[in-house]
Amino acid sequence: MKSKLKYSYSSDLQLDNEEIDLVALVKNIWEKRRIVYHTVVICLLFGLLYSFIKPVKYSSYAILLPSASISSDNMGGIGAIAGLAGINIASLGESAVTIPPELYPEIIGSLPFQRELVNEHYSFKEYHEPVSYYEFYMSDTIESFGDKVLKYTVLLPWTIKDEVNGERILQDSKDTSVICLTEQEVEMYKEFAEKIQVDFNNKSGLVVIKGVYEEQLIVAQLVNKTVEKLQRYVTAYKTKQVRQNLDFIQARYNEKKEEYSQLQKRLYAYKDQHRNVVSERIDMEYKHLSDEFSVTSDVFNSLAQQLEQAKIAVSENTPAFTILEPAKVPLEKDGPRKLIVLVISGILGTIFGITLLLLKDYFEIIKGRWKRLD
Repeated sequence: MKSKLKYSYSSDLQLDNEEIDLVALVKNIWEKRRIVYHTVVICLLFGLLYSFIKPVKYSSYAILLPSASISSDNMGGIGAIAGLAGINIASLGESAVTIPPELYPEIIGSLPFQRELVNEHYSFKEYHEPVSYYEFYMSDTIESFGDKVLKYTVLLPWTIKDEVNGERILQDSKDTSVICLTEQEVEMYKEFAEKIQVDFNNKSGLVVIKGVYEEQLIVAQLVNKTVEKLQRYVTAYKTKQVRQNLDFIQARYNEKKEEYSQLQKRLYAYKDQHRNVVSERIDMEYKHLSDEFSVTSDVFNSLAQQLEQAKIAVSENTPAFTILEPAKVPLEKDGPRKLIVLVISGILGTIFGITLLLLKDYFEIIKGRWKRLD
């Protein structure tokens, strides 16, 4: 194949011919290979330095299988048994709307969820007792004496500006329900969000929660606590309506139970007191107590059935997570991988060296032409 440029090697390069001499190109690179060697060595040193300076990170993960809700069509046996007890379980098929697994990343990445996680206690190596991530991060960002001197001398104008803006924000928002975060807290939540990754597989329906951190035990604890809080969050969301119904029925049941007990005692006490007395007034009072007790008993029995039905509804709507693979304390580090870093550094050094060599020859040609024009 012919081209419009020619790269021929004699003592310099020619650009005005119409073909590329690849042999001359390779020969030129080979004879000036010292430049490539130098760039490769420099890139390798930078890569080696990077691999030693960058903190070692470990990863742990858990695999979940969210369960699907049970419909009323699949509860035939349970519905028949419940029907014998006078409980209408057909309405339980209208289960509460659950959270689709596709939204799990947004839930875990939300600020309220992150706030709960950072306030959980973890077993950091620097502490003898478990402390919260919030306390650990804030204690690690305490200003040193040198930082304070720099802050109130060279950086004094910016310090005053930040303080004034911070006070203004707090004054404007102290009477509202908005969330106010300091710059340190914003940075903390930003870094913390990068330590948790959530992936949902549409085909298999599996949810993978992965954590990345510098300490082996912490990363396993982080994944476990994330799984636990996600389970509680999804359960609370799905069972919110049925639990409210259960709480309401439970309160009414307790009231009627007390009323039923009191009426029962009054009825039996009145019956014992007038056992051998014959009187229309006594019979009328006894009938009144008996009717009141009968109505209360019917209401109490009805509430008892509704209470059982509400408990079944809560159980039926409570989602269960099957943990296919629990989080484990990692034994091998996840990064940085020194060998991969060195290989990439070597390749980049080679590319950079060849590019530098070609640019150098090109500028020599331009320089020679410039001299001939003069």
